[in-house]
Amino acid sequence: RFDSSPSPAQSVPVPRSPLVLMITQMPCFEVNLSKPVGIEEVDAEIIVVLGCALGFVAPKQPPHVLHVDPGEMATHGVRSDDLLVAIDGKETKHMLQSEVAQALQAATRLAFERPKALPEGDEDTEPPSDGEGRRRSEAATAPSSSGVQGGSAAVTPAPAGTNNNTAAQEKKSDELQEKKSDEQQAPIPDAKEAAKLEPPAAAVEAATPPAAEAPAQE
Repeated sequence: RFDSSPSPAQSVPVPRSPLVLMITQMPCFEVNLSKPVGIEEVDAEIIVVLGCALGFVAPKQPPHVLHVDPGEMATHGVRSDDLLVAIDGKETKHMLQSEVAQALQAATRLAFERPKALPEGDEDTEPPSDGEGRRRSEAATAPSSSGVQGGSAAVTPAPAGTNNNTAAQEKKSDELQEKKSDEQQAPIPDAKEAAKLEPPAAAVEAATPPAAEAPAQE
């Protein structure tokens, strides 16, 4: 059986137009205008068309939407930060400002691209330079050093009489403890010695003078 279909090596790729490549590579949306667009103002870096201000921020870059007034362009969903990537199927990134202005005068179809918003965590992901990193490290270490100094300076000195009072109290407590220890260590006298030390009761009575008798009442 003879197969007349071409082999993969003999297949010829179908060429694509630049507009098809642009549409397949970049997510964009088109704005179909009911009438030709008229330019309202042409500046050195800004073109205003139907209330939509287009700025040329860099060479070989499509015009950048700076501001959109309420009107026809706003109703089509065009907003700030959008990019005008094509005018009637022609790419704008390789066009000069004068060529863009001339193409907009008779344009009926505009293609805009909306850049994807970066996540919050992806902002400022580039490493800092040497000078910037040094400044950040100094700023990070400055609060810690000032906090240590502030902590040492924040110690309030004790009043003048506080140390003397404390020393007197400690000395007094030491004397009381020594006195208690001496009393505990003193020997307890036995019964005989206690009897010798205590005077007899007869001697106490003899030493005590008798009470005077009260005169008899008549």
